[in-house]
Amino acid sequence: MALLDRWNHFWSKRIPPTADLVLCRDCLVHLSNRDALEVLRNLLSSRAEWYLLTTLPTLEVNGDMVSGTSWRPLNLAVTPFSLGPPRRILAELEQDPAGNAKALGLWTRADVSRALHATAP
Repeated sequence: MALLDRWNHFWSKRIPPTADLVLCRDCLVHLSNRDALEVLRNLLSSRAEWYLLTTLPTLEVNGDMVSGTSWRPLNLAVTPFSLGPPRRILAELEQDPAGNAKALGLWTRADVSRALHATAP
């Protein structure tokens, strides 16, 4: 699938270690929960201190889907991601079809690492 071919590098290649911040906007919402967790694990390879990620903070429950087949809302603060509340929220003007506010959430490396360690298989 072309969509997955474009994103395959997110979980198969190391991210350059020199960044202070990783921006991952409108990517994880197109992936299964399993694949999105793998992408987050790979993003940690950047050694960046900050992670700015698309999230829908008012969403209470995350669904799952097959990677690359559609888009669905995700709240990275709740299971299965469980990053906790973002340190900052940058609200966007967009909403999902159900009216959930879309935003960029800012998490620290420690926030993401702690959550991924807790969800490790």
